[in-house]
Amino acid sequence: MQLSFAEVYRRAQQKWFAISGQKGPLSPYSWRSGGLLATWVCTKGASVLLSPLLRGRSIAEACIRLACLVAQVQGYMRHSRGYQHVDRLLHRFRLPGRQTTYFKVPDDERSLNIARRTVRQAAKSMANKHGEILLLWVLSKVRFAWVAAKRLTERRNIVVAAKSIDIMQICSTNPFMLEGLQRAEEVKLLHGNWGLQDRQAGSGQLQTLHSDLSDWCYQKHVPRPTRLEGLRTLRRVCQQRSLKSNGSAPAAEQGYMQQMQADDHEILLQDDKDRKRTWGMPFIVMSSLLFLLVLRDGARWQPTDMTPDQLSALVYGISIFAWPDFLRKGKVTAKSMVVSFYHAPWRKAWRLAGRAIQIIVQATFPGFAVWNLQAFCEAFGQLRCSTDPSRCERCGAAKHPSTLLVADAAQMYEQIDTAKVLLAFDRAAERLRLSKGLTTVTVRRQGKLFGWTGGEPATRSGKFVVFTTARLRKMLWASCALRFATLGNLVVRATGVMIGGLLSLIAAVGLLCQEEQVAKESAEFRRQYLPHGWDMMHALLAMRYVDDLLMVS
Repeated sequence: MQLSFAEVYRRAQQKWFAISGQKGPLSPYSWRSGGLLATWVCTKGASVLLSPLLRGRSIAEACIRLACLVAQVQGYMRHSRGYQHVDRLLHRFRLPGRQTTYFKVPDDERSLNIARRTVRQAAKSMANKHGEILLLWVLSKVRFAWVAAKRLTERRNIVVAAKSIDIMQICSTNPFMLEGLQRAEEVKLLHGNWGLQDRQAGSGQLQTLHSDLSDWCYQKHVPRPTRLEGLRTLRRVCQQRSLKSNGSAPAAEQGYMQQMQADDHEILLQDDKDRKRTWGMPFIVMSSLLFLLVLRDGARWQPTDMTPDQLSALVYGISIFAWPDFLRKGKVTAKSMVVSFYHAPWRKAWRLAGRAIQIIVQATFPGFAVWNLQAFCEAFGQLRCSTDPSRCERCGAAKHPSTLLVADAAQMYEQIDTAKVLLAFDRAAERLRLSKGLTTVTVRRQGKLFGWTGGEPATRSGKFVVFTTARLRKMLWASCALRFATLGNLVVRATGVMIGGLLSLIAAVGLLCQEEQVAKESAEFRRQYLPHGWDMMHALLAMRYVDDLLMVS
């Protein structure tokens, strides 16, 4: 239970009177009234007086003490109000902020030690200037994360090259030349294991670490002499690594990798089956093949008369319409929007919506879907054997002792009807409302999926988000409506749902789950396939992971 400041103040007065026998007002800024100060700072409309806050203590000590007190207050909104005062004071006195910084360090013990030494030197210089309390404060706000060594596979450049395709140039190409390019005679397999470590890219990772540390020192107002001294060693290692990038590998490895080198103008792409194999082709061959594949697959792709800029405006408008207000951070203009959703500002919000829809599906129409493969053993152990394994319990006909079926939903995403997806969601939301009287879903923001049906829409929490079914339907509709892709400067529309879309997986799985659940609950299904007195779990094990189905009886 969250107490108001008046109630906390009254209890503090009673406690002080019981201890000392003295009456009168209490100062929230005294050392013994830390909880009272934290409650006051986190109260709406509160103001912090600087002179009593700094009385008897340094600026850094007062600000960090206030931050630690605010961290002990419960409630997301109270935290936000209290941290606003803390951030304002830290910025005013040019002290390090509360944000935790993560440095990506190459998988090298020497680089990690140099980075740690640089951060510690910077923290000591700030502690010498503002007080010893700042040393632990700065070190607690820095984390180091290992970064895997780069592989030769990262040299594949088809994704970047595909964005520069010129459709008009391809259309103006001689038809006989296009026919020759279609034979793919210039496509070749680049032999070798492309999963090897790219030693030339190792120096680039160190340079990135050097740049990140330099920016961090500048933002934390580290004195210039200390900043240069700490980065000098890392800069020297970067130079040594760049000079030895070619010669540090053994001679046999250098000779092996020399045979794998492709021409500068070639486009590299991954093999469909083996990730370690790479194919190379000229840019004109790649662009022509993609262009012909899209135009000839009329059942999947349909060209539109939109431009990429118009598509960006459409994506921006529809997404803002479906994007929850409480998940918006910062202002985004339509001019900064791109067609790709990889860096879209609403990407995280739509991921949370997918989690919320999954909770609704599990609570209303679970179907045959399994969301993790650990449930297989438990479900398999519930199967029941008939009295005569070679005879059907229903009709008495001869049968195999056990039957196993493995199937795949071929072209699942292409065959999904978006209208049926929305209808399936409406039915799930209606079942949730009629069975439990709920129209909201609560889901955890990060980590493993966790949530429940229900929740207050006005809740503001740092760990959980509450969606209404109406808001989720808007976001699902927007995901189904944005079925566009760009091929150079050509915009095409896809049938079904987009593979890799933010909500495509949950849209397809939700539709399949409802159809499966309706079949399981139908009396006709039970009458034809289940023996008298048997439950579904005892006669049939059906599990579907996305589009792969397993049935055991």
